[in-house]
Amino acid sequence: MPEAFVVADNGLPGALASGSTLKVTPTGNAYAELRQDRYLSAAYREAMSSRGRAVAFNEEPVASTDMGNVSQLVPSIHPLLGYDVHGAAHHTAEFAAHGSSASADRAVLDGAFGLALAACAAATDPRQRGRLLR
Repeated sequence: MPEAFVVADNGLPGALASGSTLKVTPTGNAYAELRQDRYLSAAYREAMSSRGRAVAFNEEPVASTDMGNVSQLVPSIHPLLGYDVHGAAHHTAEFAAHGSSASADRAVLDGAFGLALAACAAATDPRQRGRLLR
């Protein structure tokens, strides 16, 4: 839900109850730039290489996402992980049909493994743990 609607939904009852008005003026893109944490990205890349997957870290945003808003507040990663869709275009029925394939299942398991190991690496490194818990 766009931020303007959240503000309006939460602010309008108070404005009406007090006899005031509420004007919401959306500005720009509701999604903030995605900041990928270097340490978490490196730990994820290392974990994924043990699963036979090559991971390239790119600090440049590759897509718009509400995860960008989260990454402005807490160290984050937003890895992209592929599976064989036999050339189907994203967001199509053909693409979705490949979501229950063995290749897709492996991608889910590999991604979960990579994220879990990245979290474990950070949790067991005193410096990183302290940085992340601030």
